[in-house]
Amino acid sequence: MNGVKRSFRLVLCCLIAYGARNASGQDNFMVPAGPPGSEETRMKTLNEIEPRSVVTNLPFAITNSGCYYLTKSLQGKNFADGITISTNEVKLDLNGYSMNGTTGSYSAIKVVGPCENISIRNGVIRRWGNFAVDAASASDVVVQEIKVFNCGWGGIYVGPNSRIDTCSLFGNGFNDPPPTEPPSDDAIQAGSFATITECKIRGNRGAGIHTYMHGKIIGCTSVGSQNADGIHVENYCTVRDCVSSQNKSHGIRVASQCR
Repeated sequence: MNGVKRSFRLVLCCLIAYGARNASGQDNFMVPAGPPGSEETRMKTLNEIEPRSVVTNLPFAITNSGCYYLTKSLQGKNFADGITISTNEVKLDLNGYSMNGTTGSYSAIKVVGPCENISIRNGVIRRWGNFAVDAASASDVVVQEIKVFNCGWGGIYVGPNSRIDTCSLFGNGFNDPPPTEPPSDDAIQAGSFATITECKIRGNRGAGIHTYMHGKIIGCTSVGSQNADGIHVENYCTVRDCVSSQNKSHGIRVASQCR
């Protein structure tokens, strides 16, 4: 019985394919629906769907809103930031590649001025002289799936209303900034109303995570902060499902009206 059903389906498919052919012998389902060049026949390229620009080398300045991405690992230079962002509405995809600094380089990614809606994701940042991501002056920043190794002043710094997800930070903050710069050595520091989830932090000099008011930290691990707390939050914050151990100071330090 099953063989009869399979034969029937095969015959039916052949009849449908035969009926789709026109008198000239062409398959109708292969012929474009409209005339050449019309909207019905025109396929869009990926760049038309989401226009993107390649970050070709460092240093690189982003001054226009849009999407940017890497196609290879890039090497930083002394006395310069890697990528500077000075406009709103920017998506930066490291595309799985790395940004490699030097002891004399500045920050891998620096947001200049009070920009908004910056997204940075998917890559590795290592051995920059200052920060991996210095976006403390920006708001509504999203940092996702970034691994940070051995950056001199600190790891990922973002402003208010920001989000940091699934990032890993190891061995950051061991270079002292000059007296003209504010003190900094935290692995992650985020402004008020920030959310930090599923981050792994180990062996940094300052606090593993430091957030300001109304912050939320969920599912993070902070181990081995050399000179500070594993997790340090200000007023009205929530810390949930986290692990904090072997830190120089407190495991988790909270201010007033926290959970």
